[in-house]
Amino acid sequence: EAIVARLSDRVVRAPFSGVLGFRQVSPGTLVGPGTAITTLDDISTLKLDFSIPELFLSSISLGAPVNAWSPAYRDAPFTGFVTGIDSRIDEVTRSVTVRAALPNEEGKLRPGMLLTVELVTEQREALAVPEGAVVPADGGAYVYVIDAEGVAHRRNITTGLTSDGLIEIRDGLETGEQVAVLGLLKLRDGAKVSIQAGDSVRASGLKTPRGRT
Repeated sequence: EAIVARLSDRVVRAPFSGVLGFRQVSPGTLVGPGTAITTLDDISTLKLDFSIPELFLSSISLGAPVNAWSPAYRDAPFTGFVTGIDSRIDEVTRSVTVRAALPNEEGKLRPGMLLTVELVTEQREALAVPEGAVVPADGGAYVYVIDAEGVAHRRNITTGLTSDGLIEIRDGLETGEQVAVLGLLKLRDGAKVSIQAGDSVRASGLKTPRGRT
């Protein structure tokens, strides 16, 4: 029994399921109490802490969706949700720490990774066109609308947020109107155009974040 007890004292049992890191001691090395021999991380769901300005405190709530991007995986964001909001504001930075949970079924995320966070607080339906269709001018912007006869008409517009290569159009366009996306520098108001595939698109709806940090 004494031998069994001694052997059991030398067995290290994981307190939870997870992934082991590199071994930090070699076999046969004498170690004392408190010596770390490896790391154990449960990476099925990771906690993500980030700070937002005090100004946006009233716009967030538990369960709010979070998108996080990693330089290692640029194809798509990791999605999660807010699980906690700190009870104190940093007196120097005037920011509050927010904690989110990121499901990590594929195991791509690792503890200690640096992520860029997008916190969407509200969404609305908006009209949008590709960024390439919008021409900045005199503090404003315009697009060329192509009518049914293939005539280009310069139309002043009011733009809003930008998302994934699209620009929100707050005023100046109607859903379904056709706008030019190529050859804009050569176009003139009233010019007759010949439309080919990819030369134009129709203004369409887009879910646009109303609040984002």
